Amino acid sequence: DPRVVVKAGELAAAWGVTDASKALSGLLFTSADPAIRFSAAVSLRTLASPDSVGALLEASNDQAAMVRAEACAALAAVAMKTSEKSEKSEKSEIRGALRARLADSAPVVRAAATNALGQVGTMEDVRVVVARFEDPDVGVVAAAARATGEIGGNEAIPALLQLLDSPDAPVESAAVRALGVLGAKPAVAPIILLLASPDQSLRMTGLEALRRIGDPRALEAVLDLAGDPDPAVSRRVAWATAAFYDAGSLPKVLSLLGDPDARVRATGVLTLGFLSEQRAAAQVMALLADPDPIVRRAAAEAVGLLSVPEASVPLSRLYTEDPDPAVREIAHASMERLGPAGR
Repeated sequence: DPRVVVKAGELAAAWGVTDASKALSGLLFTSADPAIRFSAAVSLRTLASPDSVGALLEASNDQAAMVRAEACAALAAVAMKTSEKSEKSEKSEIRGALRARLADSAPVVRAAATNALGQVGTMEDVRVVVARFEDPDVGVVAAAARATGEIGGNEAIPALLQLLDSPDAPVESAAVRALGVLGAKPAVAPIILLLASPDQSLRMTGLEALRRIGDPRALEAVLDLAGDPDPAVSRRVAWATAAFYDAGSLPKVLSLLGDPDARVRATGVLTLGFLSEQRAAAQVMALLADPDPIVRRAAAEAVGLLSVPEASVPLSRLYTEDPDPAVREIAHASMERLGPAGR
């Protein structure tokens, strides 16, 4: 019964029993049920055994789109697991099969092949992946943008910059991410503009891209998000600032500590903690007494990151007396971080 073989294959894949790849590969040829062929390909992707390459290459031409797509993903898994030196020709054959699927009639297959090339492609594949920027399917274009960042090289940067004007959020976000991975300095100015987006996910992606690029021109724009209403974004600001920070940047960060917006003060003090900026230890400690609990939380975390022994007494007071449970919890964690001096 093929269903029994599939279930056994799923268990074997979960347990890493590579001997099951032969039986699973056989199902790709013998089963008339596309659901069974798909399940077999899924298990073969998990096993990633070189023994299954031939069957998976055939499956990449299967009549069912879902089988072709899964075969592409499985081929990439095998290629990533295979030794580069010993199986160079086999990897080249896999990349050739994936390139062929870029012209597939089904968007799900084109997207799967593009994602797979992002994982195992070389500089020789960049042009064919960039050509997918013109694909009529948004998912394929987004996959192509991600793949160019994963493959690397600067050849795709001009085309990625054009995708920043896309009306489709997944494409825009994927292009920003790829430009960050590539360290594309020409992307700094347009990505800064995207930090004003109402889309929280895009702001987060933009901050991460700017952090990766590390251009000092982005510092002020990043700090402008210190008061972002989303705590995840403001925390990312504190973390990203390290990529642009130098000794002369301290006044800009310190200016946040006096802002009337508690969210800005909290981001500023947390930034100093992430930066291990010992010159600002006194200012950080002072905010342990801030009237707003979100600032006290950030300050309590920051003094732990700074390892300020003098903070042990105010931290102990916060731990035992602060009315905010989160402040007490973070104060206790920082006390533990300080060790005996913090208890």
